[in-house]
Amino acid sequence: MKSNIYTDKEIVEKILQSDKKVLSFLYEHNFDSLKRKITSEGGTESDAQDIFHDALMILFVKIQKDGFELTSSIHTFLQAIARNLWKKVLASNPGRFKRINDELEIISEEFPDEEYLHIERRKLYLKYLSELPEDCKRMIQLIIKGVTLKEITRVMAYNSLEFTKTKRYRCKVMLINKISADPLYNELKNERSGTTGSIPRW
Repeated sequence: MKSNIYTDKEIVEKILQSDKKVLSFLYEHNFDSLKRKITSEGGTESDAQDIFHDALMILFVKIQKDGFELTSSIHTFLQAIARNLWKKVLASNPGRFKRINDELEIISEEFPDEEYLHIERRKLYLKYLSELPEDCKRMIQLIIKGVTLKEITRVMAYNSLEFTKTKRYRCKVMLINKISADPLYNELKNERSGTTGSIPRW
């Protein structure tokens, strides 16, 4: 059974309100057509799920930016983002998939590369955060939440504030080294022209 029909304006409002119902609506009205396209070009349903998930994240980031203006329908814009993400996958795996036209979807004035890079960098961060020792993982999660070093010392039952500072440094270095060693990190760094490619502060 299909969910309620929303206008583009309502979709934008619900995304800004973090209304989860709009996710189901966008999935119901967009995923099948994207899946058909991807599977027709050698991809799998799992590929389509990954692409659609990333496209939704980019759409949400885009809409939440100040000054966002929609120049096409939400569905057209979402499909364009997803297809451009898929073409990036095709370009990086030339031997796996069928040849297709290399032109990007001419839907919006620009493809949201900055949002794409943000999503890919976050995926790297989450991947290697999960591989850290449990104490480092917990400490970094507390740091990200803005917990003070004094409170972290108490929560983690460390002996002193100095020990906590040393532990924080070692955990950060461990995470940064893991991310920097991933070939995808260098690819993302090279795609972001005009920057030093430093590890972002998520």
